[in-house]
Amino acid sequence: MDKIRVIVEFIKAEHIVEQLKNNLQKTDGEQDDEILKTERAVGICSAALLELREYVNHSNFKNKGEEIHFFKVTKPFVLGEYLYYSKLWEILIRQPVTSVKRRKKYLKQMISRVQDFFNDNPEFYLYYRSGSTHMDDKYFVRGGISCTLSCQHFIFDPYFSTNYDYTLAAIKANEKIAAYCNAQINRLKPRGNSLSIRTDMFWSLKKRALMQIIYGIYYTEAVNNGDIHINELVSGFESLFNVKLFGFYHTFYEIVQCKKQPFWYLDLMKETLLRRAEESDENKRRKKGTTGIKTGTGKRNENNF
Repeated sequence: MDKIRVIVEFIKAEHIVEQLKNNLQKTDGEQDDEILKTERAVGICSAALLELREYVNHSNFKNKGEEIHFFKVTKPFVLGEYLYYSKLWEILIRQPVTSVKRRKKYLKQMISRVQDFFNDNPEFYLYYRSGSTHMDDKYFVRGGISCTLSCQHFIFDPYFSTNYDYTLAAIKANEKIAAYCNAQINRLKPRGNSLSIRTDMFWSLKKRALMQIIYGIYYTEAVNNGDIHINELVSGFESLFNVKLFGFYHTFYEIVQCKKQPFWYLDLMKETLLRRAEESDENKRRKKGTTGIKTGTGKRNENNF
């Protein structure tokens, strides 16, 4: 019975996350003013956080591993979305509208602040980016919260907080803010002396398929010898294929967590190219075969050579 209860509770937490994603996607697809959509997204994220807190207050984790997963994956994603949309709303209402130059300067200042945040948390940021796990029981298990944890954190509650779940959420939010600001700066750049880019190309498959390509390019360092941030690659593909790739960091996590063919699109591309190559070779062999057809006189047709 306890096992069933734990499974039900886990499903409920995952349901909150999936519902949040769906609600944010619906909001993004609306035609309203960007500020209004962002404000609505903040409210959606806030409601999801309250649901998560209620879930934790009325549930017990089966073991330390489940607790770590919640405070390292589930809560930081939801809280990260809340922090991202809250900051995005602030950027939207404060950004200059009088000139492109002032707007670009403002966006660069936002990126600089993001970098300052990363510089202030170098060890944990490296821990996060490297995918390390050896300190998880200290970072993402409740009890003995450090005095460095600010009481201004959303829903500060020792039973709903660990030493670093907020910091991880802030990292995720800041990465998205940097990606947004970089994308906006690129859109503000004059296009007069640059190569023209077609605007009638649209990505027609699942966004996860495109993300597999982007991350493949990123991790093989195929662009600028690897001297490029994933945010910039994503922004470039968004412009090229007229698509929005929100939550791409979490999308990659979902891809690698897939048990069955996590990189199905890359596998499909490889299989398709190999099949086309085989078909091309077969066509060449057939053409060569026709060159050896004999004429009615029993001699080869010399015109075929």
